[in-house]
Amino acid sequence: MGMNSKNRFVPDAAFCLRDADAAAISADLAIKAGELKTPLGAVWNAEVADGDVAIKIKASDMDTTTADETYAVSVITSESADMSAPVVHETKTLVAGWANELLVDQHALAYRAPSHKYWGVQIDVGGTTPSVKAEIYVLPNSGKAV
Repeated sequence: MGMNSKNRFVPDAAFCLRDADAAAISADLAIKAGELKTPLGAVWNAEVADGDVAIKIKASDMDTTTADETYAVSVITSESADMSAPVVHETKTLVAGWANELLVDQHALAYRAPSHKYWGVQIDVGGTTPSVKAEIYVLPNSGKAV
């Protein structure tokens, strides 16, 4: 399964889930991206009818002081808007820079968790002194111009 989006990435505030100036993350954090809609579309634009989006994350300032810190990002769904009791659908280890991308098929999320109304991402941190800055965007993976 390829992890390459079909479009060039240009950061855009309209698609920002967490901006570059946000505080460092030192405990697990769930961020709502939007609702799983029927018919499914992108979170901001129903024209992206296939429901596919790409999550792009720039990780920086990773604390590796004690060498036991771990950092990961997951696609999650939840029945509640606060993203409590999430179901984890896919997880990827975070690396420094922009090399963090997850492709999300909202149809598949709705199929696997039919009672869930919301989807998003979760940043999982572990170890003695975890801390990471994460700039997060969601954008269409449609091949269309944005």
